[in-house]
Amino acid sequence: MDKTSKIALYAIGFVLLLMIIAEVTKPKALNWRDSYSASDKIPLGCYVLFNELEDYSGIKVESSNESLFEYLKKLDSTQSYNLVLINNYITLDKQSSNAILNFVDRGNSVFLSANGIYGAFIDSLNIEFNSGYSKFYKEPTVQKFTNPLLKNKEALFEDVIENNFFTSIDTLNTLVLGTFEFADDLLVNNIKENALLNNEDNRNNTNSLEEEEEEAFYDDVYYDDFDYTKNKINYIKINFGNNGGQLLLHTNPFAFTNYHMLNDKEDYVATALSYLPKQPFIWDNYYKSGRRVITSPLRFVLANTALKWAFYISLSSLFLFVLFRGKRTQRIIPVVEPLKNATVAFTQTIGDLYYQNGNFTNIILKKITFFLEFVRTRYYLETATLNEQFIDKLALKSSNSKEDTKAIIDYITYLKSKTAHTEQELIELNKKIETFTKNKI
Repeated sequence: MDKTSKIALYAIGFVLLLMIIAEVTKPKALNWRDSYSASDKIPLGCYVLFNELEDYSGIKVESSNESLFEYLKKLDSTQSYNLVLINNYITLDKQSSNAILNFVDRGNSVFLSANGIYGAFIDSLNIEFNSGYSKFYKEPTVQKFTNPLLKNKEALFEDVIENNFFTSIDTLNTLVLGTFEFADDLLVNNIKENALLNNEDNRNNTNSLEEEEEEAFYDDVYYDDFDYTKNKINYIKINFGNNGGQLLLHTNPFAFTNYHMLNDKEDYVATALSYLPKQPFIWDNYYKSGRRVITSPLRFVLANTALKWAFYISLSSLFLFVLFRGKRTQRIIPVVEPLKNATVAFTQTIGDLYYQNGNFTNIILKKITFFLEFVRTRYYLETATLNEQFIDKLALKSSNSKEDTKAIIDYITYLKSKTAHTEQELIELNKKIETFTKNKI
């Protein structure tokens, strides 16, 4: 490798090193992708809730990584469960819808929080959704419970919120558990003051408050103290079947994400989940926007930051190796021109030399010698005796007439008998030889 190639290689390597250092040391951008996955620690993941759920309830929590139709049929039918589904949007096909309704009909409970629920499941419940576009889709709202004893559990959601609500419910079978109200400055100040007072009261009356809340969580009274034109319904309970099954539907899944769990909304989340009975939990990891789907080794590599960079660096190194090592590593072989055939030029030069010196005798003798050699090698005839018999054989083999053959042989015999020759005799000999050899076979 020459000096220029080495310098270029070192320069490219140095630039790649700087890029790697810059990529590794730069602050990572916050990922605001909707996930709701139990394994994601990003703001809109549910890592905190999933890991705190078992500690909070003291009950075992299982994970489901397959469709409800596949998972629910494997459960012990003698055991009651709480199924928790949280995602941005949930769409259930007919099979999964039937599976979840049968699951609730057996006496189990389902908590479902989503901005929108679609499919046969929601159609069978006679429920309709809408969103708070009239007051700006993400305007701050106060989320609260209809039970007056839970007044201190209301929470102000100032950001990362979508204000969906129920526009139609089956009032015969549905209990309203929670609502929200669009926040204004006065309401926000009141909530903050109440929060400070509640914190002080909680420290002084913890035991009595827990007893009141325990009663409130399982009370099925429908509260009418709210103006539902001002307060939008976002949390309902539907009693289903004859075995004590219940559906808890909530329209603010953002409340259960890491972002709000770590920003003083854990009391609101705990209260919402407290309507579930104390029995084993099933956490859905299948109906998630952030569900991890790995169908090939390359997808797995590219999904991992460290492996992705290792893959890219390997490809870059391989490209550079091919680029520089693919060149010649030896000296360039010079092009050697083939030797030219100089016979014609040499003959012409020699002929010119004889002609300039006027030595016609030597040229004539050489032409006679070459002609006789031609006859010997071409027609396989002895040329020692140029008699009548030789002339007949030569005429026959060369396809020349006997007269032409006899003329050239007689002329050669004549020239060989002389000691001095002229230019005219050389010309005449050359003509006769050319005439004779034109008819050679």
